[in-house]
Amino acid sequence: MFLMAKHYFSVIIPALNEEIYIGRLMRDLGKQNFKDFEVIIADGKSEDNTVNVAKDYAKNYPLKVVSSKKRNLSHQRNIGAENATGEYFFFIDADNSIPKNFLEEAKNFINKYNCDVVIPKLEAEKQKPWDKLIYPFSTFLIKIFLYTPRPFSTGGNIIVKANFFKKTNGFNEKIFVGEDHDMIRQLYENSAKMRLLTNSFVIFSTRRFEQEGLSAYLKFAFAFCYLIFFRRIENKLYNYQMGGDNFK
Repeated sequence: MFLMAKHYFSVIIPALNEEIYIGRLMRDLGKQNFKDFEVIIADGKSEDNTVNVAKDYAKNYPLKVVSSKKRNLSHQRNIGAENATGEYFFFIDADNSIPKNFLEEAKNFINKYNCDVVIPKLEAEKQKPWDKLIYPFSTFLIKIFLYTPRPFSTGGNIIVKANFFKKTNGFNEKIFVGEDHDMIRQLYENSAKMRLLTNSFVIFSTRRFEQEGLSAYLKFAFAFCYLIFFRRIENKLYNYQMGGDNFK
């Protein structure tokens, strides 16, 4: 069951043991020029101080903390959406961050192009030489694939109109990785109008790449190629840990 719209944006953040990172995103939200939004933390029963860190920002904007019965990224996003009252749902991961004009620019972009779905481009948190090639190339590929029956997302960062999200089956909880891409394809199949956001960006956490090195890039490249030919990845094809406690 979904609630009636009360805000323009509902910012939905799935979290699991993210006490080190989530405060940065919460601060970024407090600095936004555009104020008509709420924040929903869908917590996967974190064992650290994640929830308390998030609640410290309740005085800055409407905040809900929802406890998930299971630790599953898709499930947590789905229950976040069930508790959202925004006209648009903005799904973003807890370790990412945004510039202070992000929501304002996203709203302007939506109004200009009458979008149902906006896919933000990414900027690497730490601009290493390799990242300066990978991120622009990834953005280019995503932009191209938006004109095909197999569109992609930029990770878990998606802005979607609430009534279009309700037409889907939600994020698929059986998918191993790529549940965000599957969501984009569900939206495509429901005739949602999609565009790549060009006037702002999400700052993407590079912590996994810093810890895992080349293997992390190879995993993402393999998943991207696999998803070009197949709908989803349901089997655990490689090790892919979730939770901030794995990346301290």
